[in-house]
Amino acid sequence: MNRVKLSDLKYGLLPRRSPTGKDYYVLTNSSADAGDLGFVLSADADGETRVFSTIDAAIGACTASRGDVIWVLPGHSETVSAAAGIAVDVAGISIIGLGNGANRPVVTFGTATGASMLISASNVLIKNIVGLAALDGLTSPFDVTGSNVELDVEWRDASASVEAATVVRAVTVSNLKVKLLYKGFTAGNAAVRVISLNAVTNGFIDIDAHGVVSVAWVNFVTVASTNVSVRGRLYTQGITNFTRDVVDTVTGSTWDAVIFDASAGAQVSGGSAAALAVDDVATVAAGVGAVADAALADTIEGAAASTQSLITDVKGVLQRLGADSANNTAATTLVAANADGSVLERLEYLQANATAQTPATFVPGLGFRVTKTEDVNTAVGDALFTVTGKVLITLWTGEVTNALDAAVTDYKLTLQTANADLCAAGNLASAAVGFMFSLNSDAGDTSLSMGSYAVSVTSTADTNGKGLANRIVGKAGGTDTIGSLRTAGAAGDAIVHTVFYLPLEAGASLVAAA
Repeated sequence: MNRVKLSDLKYGLLPRRSPTGKDYYVLTNSSADAGDLGFVLSADADGETRVFSTIDAAIGACTASRGDVIWVLPGHSETVSAAAGIAVDVAGISIIGLGNGANRPVVTFGTATGASMLISASNVLIKNIVGLAALDGLTSPFDVTGSNVELDVEWRDASASVEAATVVRAVTVSNLKVKLLYKGFTAGNAAVRVISLNAVTNGFIDIDAHGVVSVAWVNFVTVASTNVSVRGRLYTQGITNFTRDVVDTVTGSTWDAVIFDASAGAQVSGGSAAALAVDDVATVAAGVGAVADAALADTIEGAAASTQSLITDVKGVLQRLGADSANNTAATTLVAANADGSVLERLEYLQANATAQTPATFVPGLGFRVTKTEDVNTAVGDALFTVTGKVLITLWTGEVTNALDAAVTDYKLTLQTANADLCAAGNLASAAVGFMFSLNSDAGDTSLSMGSYAVSVTSTADTNGKGLANRIVGKAGGTDTIGSLRTAGAAGDAIVHTVFYLPLEAGASLVAAA
């Protein structure tokens, strides 16, 4: 038998909780220290300290709807052996257990399977009480028939063979609130419906349960219930499809549930409108974008003109930052026509100019890179690049990729339509594979830069002290072709030209000729 010494209480005097009600104390074997209790426990306004050895006796001393509170002290224990062994039949009272963990008050139910605490009065609170099974197959330890009842308790099955069939039963009540921690055994077999609801109107169930149950942790029976919400965490041994979390056996009840089913390893939700199902987070996430767009559109339509403008601007910014949508309405102007353009405008410009070239490369300091392979076997020369508008050629190199014939004695680069030479003619006769030449900044100099090199020298090019090309070619709004002018070589002779350039006006470009 548990017993609390007065010395354990001297540092925790109980305050008055109700300005109108009275306090009642329940303590196992309290009469042994009755003479000292007045110094430890808070007295009523009339100076009296009321102490009882059972909860039922304290209830009998209460007055209905006065706000009386029954304090069940730490370490208290009592046994209920019959139906209504504790009869909570006084309205408006509170029964509150004191203590934490193993020190909380314990009520043991046994002898008869119908042993119960019958809560028939309305407006009752029962909190921090531990219920314990002492007989297998208990049918209604906490039996609620009064309305506006709040029940916050813990239940423990004694073993896998001593457990309750039902822990909380509620019949024809309204405004029910239950918080239940159920500690069962995964090898048990007696639990049928841990919380049984019959004709309950407006209920909230918060259940945390572990063990096994044959029908449901929360079960609607006999007469349909209305407007019941269920929340909690449930583990059902051997059941991973959450079919025993909440079951409407009677059918027709209106309810909803959001539960973490530990045996299924997932959160499930549903109710009378839709069966319990695993919450599909991926599907929810996929729909967020569509919902957000629709909500934004509705907001814009219903807002004032100034607000609509602001929202439209914000939406445009978001689209520019990467909205992946086929109907993206963001529009920008190429930076070449808008010197203070945004980062996106600059990227668009690079993309617009780079996509027309192979490979599409932009090198800071040099510009866009364009390449063209020249067939030196053609007579007179070859069209190499088409220039649109004005561009700045920053670097031009040629490399022999297939040895040239001895007949290629004269070679120069020219604007074919304007008939303007870009360099003087040079000798490429018998140039070996890997021979390189460059276009320099002096149009009167040979592009071959042959001052100190023979055509047999490979893998190098010399600008002859003239610097890089730095040539402005083309005209505003016009087109021209840059080509070679030379004698013909033999079949297979080839030169690869690599040119870097910068556009000097909107839409200007230099691309490999067809």
